[in-house]
Amino acid sequence: MLCKHRLQQHSAAQSIRIEPAAQKRSGVVSLWTILVLATLGLIGLTTVHLRIYGTAAGRARLCCQSAALAAGHAWLSDRLLSSNLQSFEVDALDIRCSEAAYRISDRYLPGSADYGTERVTVQTNWDNAADVLQKQAAIPRGLRVFYSEDGQQAASSPALFGVMPCRAAAAVAIENSPGGFSISRDGALPMFPFTLPETATELPGAAGESSWKDQIEQFQGPDEFAWNPDTHRFEQGPDGIPELDLTLSTDDLSGGYAELIALDFNSSDAASPRSWNQCLAEGMHHRDLAERGWKSLDLAAQMESQRLSSADLYAASATLRKMQSVPGILFLSRSSGSSSTSFSGAGTVTLQRPVAARCVEARMLNSKQLQIRLQPGILVTSMAVDGKATAVADNRYIYSVRPLD
Repeated sequence: MLCKHRLQQHSAAQSIRIEPAAQKRSGVVSLWTILVLATLGLIGLTTVHLRIYGTAAGRARLCCQSAALAAGHAWLSDRLLSSNLQSFEVDALDIRCSEAAYRISDRYLPGSADYGTERVTVQTNWDNAADVLQKQAAIPRGLRVFYSEDGQQAASSPALFGVMPCRAAAAVAIENSPGGFSISRDGALPMFPFTLPETATELPGAAGESSWKDQIEQFQGPDEFAWNPDTHRFEQGPDGIPELDLTLSTDDLSGGYAELIALDFNSSDAASPRSWNQCLAEGMHHRDLAERGWKSLDLAAQMESQRLSSADLYAASATLRKMQSVPGILFLSRSSGSSSTSFSGAGTVTLQRPVAARCVEARMLNSKQLQIRLQPGILVTSMAVDGKATAVADNRYIYSVRPLD
């Protein structure tokens, strides 16, 4: 009995010693649990934050890239070819360029271009802005678009709570020294299947002159029509950009002052050659290059000329009237069968300098002659291959807008 009593006292004393230790350990476990949970929560919040910020930064980057491309295209207006280009028009093009960037950026990040809180800015890179109008080439070398949220706490802000301001930038280069053209596999180059002599052998009173240089680049041609980019139509009235009247004939040509030479886009061993009028409507295909074994259409490439029928001319007159909205590439050429730089009636021509033009009107003079009136325009194409490395001269008519980074 006494032994049992002592055993109970020992058990009670032991319980008293265990309870404070258990309570102490419980407090320590609770503190560590809180710290672990807080750390996990902070890691989770940081991960979510970084994912949101990364997504926002990527979207802002894409926004800048698209906005820069849109701005570059907006700058390249036919007005740059005008003989009476004014300084305020260059300023207007600068504004048009910025507005194009704002419109695109607002699609990616709504509210990013609201007036008074713009987060998108456009920076223009000029070689020498003071000489712009004197050179008749008011073209910047490139554009850079910036996106920044500094100080912005708007609800549309992609940065979480505005803690980490989202910034991005993208630049494009405006190139106009095409050394050739690379056509994508499923693409087509908007090129006319006829060429104009760079210099002519037959000109009354002044042999060896260039109708394109005289009439277009020295502004001696008629100026009776103006291209309206909003309606995509020519309107009566001058606009400072002259026109040039050229003739396409069924007869043998000697490369006269205003005589066009029809080109054959089909190679000699083409399995299924396209008709000439089909080439006129569709331009040059990748297949046309591949069948010749060419990777690209380079300057100084040689191409065969061809004779046209009266039916070809009638079909061409209808096709040309439908081609006003987009300018096409017209190659100025020389004869490949002569050591001179002019035509002499040879069957092969050497493509020398590409220019761009729209067809103002086309009309049959008789069953053997089609008169085509062209007005120069600006063509922007990613198929142009930059030729600066090979010292290709600047081109007033053909441009490409290339992303830089």
